[in-house]
Amino acid sequence: MVTLSNPADKSIRAQIAESVALIAELDFPPKWPDLIDQLVRSISPTDYNINLGVLETAHSIFRHWRSQVRSDKLYTEINLVLDRFVSPFLGLFRQSATLPMGTPPPNIEIVVQAQILLAEIFYDFTCHDLPPAIEDAHDGLVSTISDVGSARTA
Repeated sequence: MVTLSNPADKSIRAQIAESVALIAELDFPPKWPDLIDQLVRSISPTDYNINLGVLETAHSIFRHWRSQVRSDKLYTEINLVLDRFVSPFLGLFRQSATLPMGTPPPNIEIVVQAQILLAEIFYDFTCHDLPPAIEDAHDGLVSTISDVGSARTA
C-alpha cells in the first residue's frame, strides 16, 4: 500500500500513511508484528518516490511516541522498531545527505522532502532517550554532514 502512493499526490500519500498509522496504533506489534519489516523491505536504494511514502508512513506510526508517557509497553515498542528500522534509516539518512552534492539529482525536491522526514523520524527516535545505535552512529553522521558542508563551500 505504501509503494502505491504517488509522491505527486500528497493528499493520497498522507491518507495512506495516516490509515496505516491508525491500524498500527491498534494492531502493532501484537497483531501486526511484521509491519516494520514490510516498511524496511519497501525502502529503495534509488527510488525516492517510494522512500517518501515509506518515510511518511513510518513517521505517522512513530510520532505518537512524542506525547506518550514513559512505560514498559512504549519502550518495548520503540526497541522493537529500533532493532529493525534504525540501520536502514541511518543508511538512507547518510545517502540522502550526500545526494545533493555534485550534480543535483532531477528529483531534488523529493530528496529534500525525504530529508525533512528523516529529521522528523530522528526526533521520533530520540524524543524519550538517545538510542545506543544512534549514539554510536553520531560521529559518522556528523562527519557525513560536515563533508557535505565542506563540499558545498569548496
